[in-house]
Amino acid sequence: MKDVSPKFTLYTPHGRVIPDAPLGILGGFIQEKLSTYIEPQREGTPKGQTVGLSRPKYHGLLLTSLTALSLKRVAQIAGVPLASLKKWRTEEDFSSASNALQEEFSEGIFDRAATGSWLAREGRAG
Repeated sequence: MKDVSPKFTLYTPHGRVIPDAPLGILGGFIQEKLSTYIEPQREGTPKGQTVGLSRPKYHGLLLTSLTALSLKRVAQIAGVPLASLKKWRTEEDFSSASNALQEEFSEGIFDRAATGSWLAREGRAG
């Protein structure tokens, strides 16, 4: 049977297109996080101090933290070498950012579910 679920095209920060990206809460969350992410700049940061995550690294973080995609597929989508992605996953800042993203996403789902439940109970659900 043919999959008839709605699809949309996801544009990555690198100008690449991911056709048939799924609609839904997770897809929307990832797209919103990517589109609003501001890459930190090295300028003005003292030598030896960490700068933060580059946009490709952040993209890899989103996909490895929130999806079940293989690392090879994540590397292709984020436009990074697979070896870099494997290395990043061992870094403390990547790991703590991953935990924070998972928590942010899961809390958002529960907030939306609770709001929807309250609206339905009050007869205001659309």
